[in-house]
Amino acid sequence: MGGDDPELWDVEILPSARRELRDLPNPERQEALDIVSDLVEDPFLTGAERLRGYNNRYKIRFGLGERYRMLYDVHPASRKVLIGVIELRGPDTYSGMDKWP
Repeated sequence: MGGDDPELWDVEILPSARRELRDLPNPERQEALDIVSDLVEDPFLTGAERLRGYNNRYKIRFGLGERYRMLYDVHPASRKVLIGVIELRGPDTYSGMDKWP
């Protein structure tokens, strides 16, 4: 998504997160798309929090009551952002993250 501009970040959405994005209700889907657009310019957005136990994994809360989560990895050396989860926070939101590429 970042293109050839060296100032922009390349944002990739894993297929599972793409499905989750597609299945979001419309207001939350639009907010998630806005966040993805913002990540192209700066993956360290206001409100983004680094996850404990991970060096480069972040979460950002969004939606009504901040009930939804977007989880992503930041790779500064290659200026790449990998989005792995976009979903309503639940008991399994943070499971399976060790299987990301």
